[in-house]
Amino acid sequence: MPDRKSLDFAGFVVLGILFVAFPRFATVIAGGAVLVLAALGAVSGRLDLRAIGAWLKEPARRALLVPFAAFTCWSLVSALWAESPVDGTVKGLLTAAVLAAALVISYFIDGAGRDQLERVLTGLTVGLLTASVYLLLETVTERGLANFLFKEFPMLQSGYEKHLKISRKGIVQVSDANLNRSTGLYCLLLWPAILVGLQQASGRLRTLLTGGLVFSAVVLLVTSRHQSSQLGLLASGAAFGLAIVSADAARRLIAATLVGIMVLIVPVSLAAYKYGLHEAPWLFSTARQRVLIWNYTAEQILKAPVFGVGIDSTHKRSQEFKETHASVSRTSPPPEWRPHPHNVYLQVWYELGGIGTVLFAWAGLAAIWASRQLPQRLAPYALAQAAMTFGMIAASYGLWQTWFQASVAIGALAVYGAARLASADPASPRPGEAGPGAGGARSV
Repeated sequence: MPDRKSLDFAGFVVLGILFVAFPRFATVIAGGAVLVLAALGAVSGRLDLRAIGAWLKEPARRALLVPFAAFTCWSLVSALWAESPVDGTVKGLLTAAVLAAALVISYFIDGAGRDQLERVLTGLTVGLLTASVYLLLETVTERGLANFLFKEFPMLQSGYEKHLKISRKGIVQVSDANLNRSTGLYCLLLWPAILVGLQQASGRLRTLLTGGLVFSAVVLLVTSRHQSSQLGLLASGAAFGLAIVSADAARRLIAATLVGIMVLIVPVSLAAYKYGLHEAPWLFSTARQRVLIWNYTAEQILKAPVFGVGIDSTHKRSQEFKETHASVSRTSPPPEWRPHPHNVYLQVWYELGGIGTVLFAWAGLAAIWASRQLPQRLAPYALAQAAMTFGMIAASYGLWQTWFQASVAIGALAVYGAARLASADPASPRPGEAGPGAGGARSV
């Protein structure tokens, strides 16, 4: 009969598969993890409020927590003038809940033993690698499995109609939506999974995990139809390569890029439309569409540049926009808008104004500088994760999509847990080097 450790490992393998196969359940999975950890902590007596208070007051942690809390608070305040104050408040509270859940999980990561942490992270990594087989097959077969399942089992179509096209002959064509979400979540877990793979004592397992993950990333980079994930892979790969040579240089470059994007995203979006990139034949169709969306969003930002229009207002206003422009005939391309602008930087500017933009940049910079708390040999993974996240949010999902917030948080927590695991092993090599590593990780 399998022992407890084997069952735990198998459970986390399944969890890793579920993360990728059903990305919208990331919020439920993360929330469930918080409830389980809190219950176990209460039973074991680990939920000592004084100890938690002291943990939160640690300077490195406070330097990371304060800017994220400030941004979340401003988001909630902006609900006062949002299109729907109730919906905006709900979105703000959900954002606060994701931040609180991340704190709870990181608290338990700090208290976990090495064996327990290794079992959890290795299980998730094996699950992630297993799920990559599904991703690669669905990508190269153009969602062959999904098309088959929705055709043969019509009951699965309920609630998924907007992502399906069914011909008169009964042929089912599934959109890329769910596959793109799965690819995005896989990419957000890639770098921590590679770091976990490098910590394996068994040479064969180490080669299998790291080799399989790198191979799948390369194949997805070449074949995936989710350009946001491809952008994230390219950005993170470049950041990782630079960080191996100089982590400080990579840190400064990522920080400067983030600040530059926040400052220039509005004029660049306007200029892209002005110079006709929405009609450029060398751009793929979704990129040309985004030029239209970003241009219209940038024009609206200029109407409320300081305070913005309030949290989650894009969703409501996009519906009104669609009704207004539905019957308008134009000889030139009509303006485009969506429930979110497929660019978090523009969304922050539009909904939260210049104040929210400053707070968002502060939080991003705090996350980048937090990598200084890690040993030099581990910093490249954290910086690659930061570049992955900043790259993906430039052309992907909406800021207030809770499943996406949870996915980003899970990726960051996985990096933190993997770094804790690696720092507990002084023999862990630095990327590209052999031999003993440097020092242990300080608490972040």
